[in-house]
Amino acid sequence: MRAASQIPQGSPRPIPKSILNIILRQFIKLRLLWFILVAALFLSGCVHYDAGVKFSDANHGEIVQHISLKSQSSNPSSSLNEAIATTWIESLTQRTKALGGRTRHSEAQEWLMTIPFHNAKDLESKFNQLFQSQYTQESDLPISRLQIKTQNRLMLQRNDLRYDLDLRSLRATLQGSVSESLDLEFRLKTPWGAQVPAVNGELSPQIRKSGWQLVWKLKPGAMNHIEAVFWLPSPIGIGFVVISLMVIGGLIVRVLSLSGIEIATTATD
Repeated sequence: MRAASQIPQGSPRPIPKSILNIILRQFIKLRLLWFILVAALFLSGCVHYDAGVKFSDANHGEIVQHISLKSQSSNPSSSLNEAIATTWIESLTQRTKALGGRTRHSEAQEWLMTIPFHNAKDLESKFNQLFQSQYTQESDLPISRLQIKTQNRLMLQRNDLRYDLDLRSLRATLQGSVSESLDLEFRLKTPWGAQVPAVNGELSPQIRKSGWQLVWKLKPGAMNHIEAVFWLPSPIGIGFVVISLMVIGGLIVRVLSLSGIEIATTATD
C-alpha cells in the first residue's frame, strides 16, 4: 500500500476549496458594495461613489453612477489593489451594458456610468436589477430597494419615490479611517425639482439642494431612507390636450362655416 502523504509540520495548511467558494459567493452577492469596501480597505485612499436618477420628463431619464478612487501611491501593494478594484469596476461596466447603458472612463481613476429608462416602472426595474443584493434573504448582506409610484394628472405626472439602503450589516467592517474614506451619495434631478419631508420647516442636514437637484449624504453602517415627491410634464397628456384642442377648434370652425353658408343662402333667397 502507498503511504499517505503528510503535510510537513510548520507548513501552512491549504484553505479548503469549499471555504473559498463560500467567500467568493458572498463577494458576488455584495455587488457594488463589495468593490467599495475593497477600495476603502486596500487602496488606503478616498472612495467617492454617487448613484443618481435624472429625469427629463415622464418618459425619459437616466440612472447615473459616478465613481472616483483616490489611492495613496506610498502603499507598497497599491498596484495589486488597484487592479482588484479595476476588475470589479469592469464587472459593474458589464452589468451597466447589459441594462442598455454605457460607461465613460474620463480620468485615470474616475468612471461615469449611465443607464437610460423610459418611465417610472422601467426605472424601478433597472435600478433594482443593478443592485441585485436586494433579492438576498440573508440578513448579513446590504439591502437596496427603490420604489416609485405615479399618478397621472392630465398634463402632469406626480411621482412618489422611496429608496431604502440598509448598510447596518457593514457597521463592524466600517470603522475608524475606513468609514471616513467612504463618500456615498444619492442624487435626484428633475425638471422642476423635488420636495422632501421637512422637520420644523427645514431640510435634514443629510440633504442639500443644488439647482433642481437634491443630494442625500448616505451613512455607512446605518439604515438610509429617502423619500421625495416631484412632478413631471407628461408628453402623452400634453399631446392628448393639444389634439383635443385641435379637434374642438376644427369643429368650431366647421360650425361657423356652415352657419355662414346658411346665412348667405337665406339672404340670397
